[in-house]
Amino acid sequence: MSGVSILWKPFLADLANTIVVLGMARGEYPKGLSFNDARTLGEVYALLKTPADVQAAEGFPQRYYGKHLILIGGGKANRLSYEFQECLRDRLSFWLEDGCILDRRQGTVLTPTYIEGKEKTIQHLTSDYGLITYATNPFLLREEGRKVLHLGGIKGYGTLAAAYALTDPSLAREIDSFLEERLPSQQVLEGALQVLVRIEMRSGESLARQVTLQSIDIPEQEIRWQAPTYRPRPPSMLCEIELENREKIRQITLDGKPLLLENSDAERLVLLLARRRKEADRQRLPGWMDIDELAVALWGAVEDKPEQARSLDARERDRVALRLQEVLQRRYHIPLSAREIREDILDPILGEVTVPEVIKRRNRLRTRVGLLNKEVQRLLSSPAFRLIESGHWGTRSYRFNIEPDLIIFRHPAP
Repeated sequence: MSGVSILWKPFLADLANTIVVLGMARGEYPKGLSFNDARTLGEVYALLKTPADVQAAEGFPQRYYGKHLILIGGGKANRLSYEFQECLRDRLSFWLEDGCILDRRQGTVLTPTYIEGKEKTIQHLTSDYGLITYATNPFLLREEGRKVLHLGGIKGYGTLAAAYALTDPSLAREIDSFLEERLPSQQVLEGALQVLVRIEMRSGESLARQVTLQSIDIPEQEIRWQAPTYRPRPPSMLCEIELENREKIRQITLDGKPLLLENSDAERLVLLLARRRKEADRQRLPGWMDIDELAVALWGAVEDKPEQARSLDARERDRVALRLQEVLQRRYHIPLSAREIREDILDPILGEVTVPEVIKRRNRLRTRVGLLNKEVQRLLSSPAFRLIESGHWGTRSYRFNIEPDLIIFRHPAP
């Protein structure tokens, strides 16, 4: 077909064995399909000129894995997108995560932008990134010439932009020209290819006209083109949290180095603060949790008895004993030691030392934070960096000290 990108040709030549796979959207889409994923499907349909077989990723039959596959949406919603990217883990330059795209070749990151000062929601989005990944079907045990085309984005607009890049004639022509100039077409079709696109929301223009190509990459052959407007930012610290389930961490890496956590308390502390930081950033909130709020989140609520709260702890008793020793010696010339005053006078009167549970928890939490920060400093050879940052607002408060866009949760496959 004239004017159609060469990336579509394997699918068009074998429509009977081509399947479009949709993910299940989360949250605000009760019908299961986001608006922009539906528009992406419409773009694919319009190009194929005929309704292809459409399947949901949830419950996708194993026998169809060997077909030509067109995957729509990121790995969070689309299980096959997740599995496809994982199969190519060592072969890809760009990596689509929940909340960002990593440029693994340059060690940089791309994130959406929002209206300054507004909550980070889709309504306030000003730009997004999409990613096209095209490769021989990695689910096959033997070479059969079947292909996979993945159209994904950080947000739904990025997914739609990826589709526009292959359906808009001028954008598709740019991609084809790059391929034809650098490699014989047969060689290109046998290797993995990635195309990074950016979409900007400008009023008065159709969305297709707001899409620009940012980079075209053939990872295995180290061939790359970048647009002059390609402006990723270097991550100050990349934290990847791989989860076994919602409440259990399998592994944490900081700038690619695995962090060993001492116990489940440390795991829950990291999860709580990392999630709060991401959510608070989205809503333009500070993201700090004071020490008592954090203790309740970790260990549940407690009620201290009033008499315990008034009781002198051991350190306070020692200070009182020293003061009494000074007074007794100076005024009455009674030579008692501070220890004797403490053991023979104060303790019998005041009874056993009782430390309020809230104080115990604060001390326990401070210890946990201190040990965690020391392990991070050892791992990174950076004596100044604190994974958990502390601040003072009446009582001590804590937050996860990594930029929210660079906190990446790797969830189990949907």
